[in-house]
Amino acid sequence: MRISVCIPTYNRAVELVDLLDSIVQQRDFGFDLEVVVSDNASEDGTYDVVQRYRDQIPGLVYSATSSNIGADRNFLRSVELASGDYCWLIGSDDKYEPGAFARIGAILDKYGADLRLSGVSVAARGYGPDLREVSQASDPLMEKLRDVTFMEDKDRILSTVGVGFGFLSSLVVNRNRWNHVVATYPVSDHFNVYVHVYVVANIIDVYPRWVCVPERLVGYRGGNDSFLGNGRFNRMRIDVMGYLSVFRSVLEPHEYSYRVIVDELLRLHVYNHVKTAKLASEGSAFWKQAFELLMPRFRGHPAFWWKVMPVMLTPAPVIRGAYRLVRMVRDRQGRDGPDTVAERAGDQG
Repeated sequence: MRISVCIPTYNRAVELVDLLDSIVQQRDFGFDLEVVVSDNASEDGTYDVVQRYRDQIPGLVYSATSSNIGADRNFLRSVELASGDYCWLIGSDDKYEPGAFARIGAILDKYGADLRLSGVSVAARGYGPDLREVSQASDPLMEKLRDVTFMEDKDRILSTVGVGFGFLSSLVVNRNRWNHVVATYPVSDHFNVYVHVYVVANIIDVYPRWVCVPERLVGYRGGNDSFLGNGRFNRMRIDVMGYLSVFRSVLEPHEYSYRVIVDELLRLHVYNHVKTAKLASEGSAFWKQAFELLMPRFRGHPAFWWKVMPVMLTPAPVIRGAYRLVRMVRDRQGRDGPDTVAERAGDQG
């Protein structure tokens, strides 16, 4: 079996070193490895970094575009360049945990050796911005499952992983099935940073054979969201419109898994965005846009009223005081803040 590690990247030369080092350090994984770096016209020496690893990573493929083609197209291009039976996508600012390859190899030997498995979702470990200090943040997949779980029901797969599909580095996909969706579905309608979620959701819609691994096989950087560059409101809009667009393409609003996904979107992504906006003392223009974005789309969902709206209506000084108190309690307990799923989706390919 061949597994391709697919790395879309853009101006992440410094961070890419940590990822490539984590690949070199993998041992005894027992499969044919290919590493593909799809460089989206970086201007920071990414090419030179990759060349330094040629001898250490024999199956290394590097290809750069002549101009920036956007994150979504580069996500797709990283798989297009690959030749493996399965592709493990990963953000270029993330890394693999020790033993990750051996573990995923064993999972695929057990569940995917016949290539009928559509894919795998894995849990992640959070770190600080330098990938050194470990966060104690929880992982949503580990909160839902205790053991490796094979699923053949679309509703169960989508409701179990939910917005976790947005975290690129957690996905191992069947390359042939991925390519089929890309070739036959209107993927360009979903160039919204979450095209990979659209592809995976449609794979599962037709071939609902998925494995969830509640083990931390990858690590991500906190506070490293490159999509914040266009402002906090636009970052929130990416999540809201991206996820709704994707899951409305494969689910009806009355379906159980759709309701679960919207609930997670509100509790994890939207809540985190409005909380950080309060902590940053965003002005009235932000909150006007936020209400106009959220109210018509989520007013029928309970989580909007009990989780998001109270934060939006509470004065910023009160939110900051409450947050400092919560942080103080967590520090005494030796814990970090809650897992902010939005941070994990911030790699720019």
